[in-house]
Amino acid sequence: MEEIENSGMAKFNDAAIIITELGASYYINAKSWVIQSEKPIIVIFDNKGTKISLLVLIAWLKSSLLLFSVLQQYGSSNIFAANVFRGIVTPIFTEEDAEIVELLENLVGEILRVEREFLVNYRRLDTINDVTSDSVDLSANQDKLIESHNKQINGIALEIDKAFFEFFSLSEDQIDCVYETIQASNIFDLRKNV
Repeated sequence: MEEIENSGMAKFNDAAIIITELGASYYINAKSWVIQSEKPIIVIFDNKGTKISLLVLIAWLKSSLLLFSVLQQYGSSNIFAANVFRGIVTPIFTEEDAEIVELLENLVGEILRVEREFLVNYRRLDTINDVTSDSVDLSANQDKLIESHNKQINGIALEIDKAFFEFFSLSEDQIDCVYETIQASNIFDLRKNV
């Protein structure tokens, strides 16, 4: 990281995951990029020597199994709290796990594609809203777009969960326990939101 003098900005020269204080998460896959933030952030760089890629790490951070594990360990689902974040254990993959790694990376790639598409479509509706006075219809269209987007993302998140459940050989009873624990903590059950 290189601080850009008197600008409040920092320049980075590798791919990374950025997590803001409020929980917004970004995946940056560029050789050189700049970020400006007045809020503290977590920056996770791709460590080429590890057994987990940034895309697989994103999948793990989105998984219900991670939420279950931090709820069990810390009684909190706030993975952005320093004590919780530092204690997150990530799965270790070997060469024999290449198929699941590829699946997880593809699923995260699909999430990134859906997110980009959503932002383009939402901005398009927002632009239309700026030039028309029919904001009631546009608001309904925005709501439909958001609902459709969330269902798509939830469906992909369920596929991520399924991949981790299979990786760890969880039984149906154990999977139910994961979702029931999450739901009991007032976190919605992905299975009911697709």
